[in-house]
Amino acid sequence: MKSFKSTLCIVAILFYPCFILADDIMIMTPQNEKGDFWAGDKSSPNPKYDTRLDMLREETVKPYVLKNLATLPVNPAMTELWSGNSSVRFSLNGHMYSMFANTFMHKTKPDEVCSWLKAEKNGLPNYQCPEGQPLHFDCHFYFVNDDSQIKAVHIAKLSIPESSRPPFCQTVLGVGAANKTAPALMVTVQYFNTESPVAKTASQLGSNWLRSTLLFRLQEKDGELVVTQDDSCLGNPNKFETIPDARKAFKQRGCK
Repeated sequence: MKSFKSTLCIVAILFYPCFILADDIMIMTPQNEKGDFWAGDKSSPNPKYDTRLDMLREETVKPYVLKNLATLPVNPAMTELWSGNSSVRFSLNGHMYSMFANTFMHKTKPDEVCSWLKAEKNGLPNYQCPEGQPLHFDCHFYFVNDDSQIKAVHIAKLSIPESSRPPFCQTVLGVGAANKTAPALMVTVQYFNTESPVAKTASQLGSNWLRSTLLFRLQEKDGELVVTQDDSCLGNPNKFETIPDARKAFKQRGCK
């Protein structure tokens, strides 16, 4: 893969300040500028919304979620869009993109439904849909351009070898560039095994949470953004709970 020096510029939205040389692959903007484009006050081109982020959530992401959401009735939290540590803004080959995330149960077939409220009322086992399939959430990553158009959607592929059920993706803890030369992002996700015992006390809460850092390769092809999850270097699952830990392993293992 050819070098993408100076072509991939990662700009974290609402992160803490980080000063990196201008000729590095990742360039962080000053703290007061990071969220200006999406979350800046009254920055929306549509007067109906206060910010671009509001417009993106309502006009672009929400329709995608409602079209692909398996769990009914709709919970408003399922159409939210995470920012902060779950989002980045970057340039690839001179084209600006931003990545945001959220989590919901994606349909595996067009007519799939999981009546989650009925499951609770009917006393079904935890994380079990009345229709028979396991209840789980998938972490979705939306890659959008500055015109609020979705250019790619990637659903994180998570693995729990000892479980026969799909993992429940809970949240995204961090995002960063893989290194200074690769057109790739690292994303740290938190998830759990729905077959593990449910916490009964406050002290047990989080005892079954798992964390892995995933590698997303980015490529523009025929005018489209292609996002590929590459597990060949870091593995899946892995125990890299932070971006720095994953970067260290990426370098030590000779990955590019």
